Amino acid sequence: MIAARFGVSRETDAYLVSAQLPVVFDALLAGNGLYSAMLPAATAASLSKDPDRRLAVLVKHAATFVLLICGSVSILGALLASQLVTLFGGGLAPESHVVASRLTMLTCLSLPFISLTNVTWVALNTRGKFWGPAIALSFSNLAIVVSALVLGPSVGIYALGFGLVVGSVIQVGSQFRQLSRDGVPIGLGIDFKNREFLGVLGNLWPLALSGVITTLSPAVDNFVATYLPTGGVTVIRYGQGLTIPFSLVGVAISIAVLPRLSRSVAIHDSAAIVNLLHRIVRFLTLVLFGAAAVLIVVRVPLVTLAYHRGAFDALAAQRTTETLAMYALAIPFSSTYYFLLRGLLAYMRIRELIAINAAMLVLNLCLDLLFLPHLAHAGIALSSVCVQAAYVLLAVLVLKRDLKVRGIGRRLLAPLVVNGAAAGLALWMSFGARSLALSLMPSANEPVLLAIQLVTLVPAYVGLSRLAGYCELGWIRSTWEHFATALRRKATEGIARA
Repeated sequence: MIAARFGVSRETDAYLVSAQLPVVFDALLAGNGLYSAMLPAATAASLSKDPDRRLAVLVKHAATFVLLICGSVSILGALLASQLVTLFGGGLAPESHVVASRLTMLTCLSLPFISLTNVTWVALNTRGKFWGPAIALSFSNLAIVVSALVLGPSVGIYALGFGLVVGSVIQVGSQFRQLSRDGVPIGLGIDFKNREFLGVLGNLWPLALSGVITTLSPAVDNFVATYLPTGGVTVIRYGQGLTIPFSLVGVAISIAVLPRLSRSVAIHDSAAIVNLLHRIVRFLTLVLFGAAAVLIVVRVPLVTLAYHRGAFDALAAQRTTETLAMYALAIPFSSTYYFLLRGLLAYMRIRELIAINAAMLVLNLCLDLLFLPHLAHAGIALSSVCVQAAYVLLAVLVLKRDLKVRGIGRRLLAPLVVNGAAAGLALWMSFGARSLALSLMPSANEPVLLAIQLVTLVPAYVGLSRLAGYCELGWIRSTWEHFATALRRKATEGIARA
């Protein structure tokens, strides 16, 4: 809907640059750093004799801290909007710079509410609540879409900035309401003598510094893309946006596995750690390399279905399709690194994380500049693939050094290599089947050709992965059956209580 109304334009580029700023500030001041720093204290609170009170105190202190710090920074960001746009969108045309500055004054207001979601997430997750926070994330996007439809005709691109602010308020408000209903009263106040809270603050800043370097990578891509023709930022963000649902698989698994991983680290059970990492990496690579291959096959109709209407013309669709093909290759690597990062955080190897992220940020910028003249938008996406692959390799090397388990490098990297090769070979076979079908049926339409490709791709990929011994279909099936049994048990218990 947003693409149809605003298309690939200078105004859309301006909005995307302005929307990136609160994300960067959140990573520096809260973000995953605050989540990871709070998790041990929140877990200890949930296991104490008075879990509701201790968790409420921790949430109160953290929420107040976030409101004070992030609220102050959001005001400063609004006052320095023009300078921030110059820093993050130096290639924008003068008129786009003005629009981006005005939008930044608006989007910076969302910062305190975006950061508060990290507090509510960790509190709800430690109480076994995962679906509520995950669903709440969609409220922000929904508010942006509604705002674009309702306010877009009258205020233009500024409707997206307004929707971002409103959506962030609704998102965190719904999670605080869920916490309150779950027996954790919400309040404000801060006590710098509280040991648990001081422990959180002590762990926050190194983790946040590492997180902000990671978050700066998309900001670097945005900055480089502003020097492309009009719509450069929009094309790479829209192309990457279609890969987000698959990347969230890695995020969801990482959040669910972290407590178990932390327990294994606490008792120094290296064998259990390696087995868990190996099993999850095998699962992620099997699913996500397959998803990447499917995305490459269906990229043209997918972009057409998602964006190609209204102001989003054929040229914009073609550029987005090229970018999506590259970003699809990054999905398995980014999700695998996000999961392995949980292992690094469990060991609290902060200095290594900062060094790795800083090196990768420099590599990202260098590769962007190297690929840009030859591949334009697709070059920026290819840079992300290389950076994410390098992230995985470095993470494995650090874990190999820390765990000192023989063969850990091979056990973690082999699924990536094998399933990646299987996906590549299956993809080649699918395009071969498409060419053969065209030679036999010259009048075949696109849906038929796509069906032939997919029918070839999926069995070939699964078969090749099984042949190499890296297909986890049995484990996936047993996990799904366990999950379905748990759901039926909860439904039965709910009926019994009623």
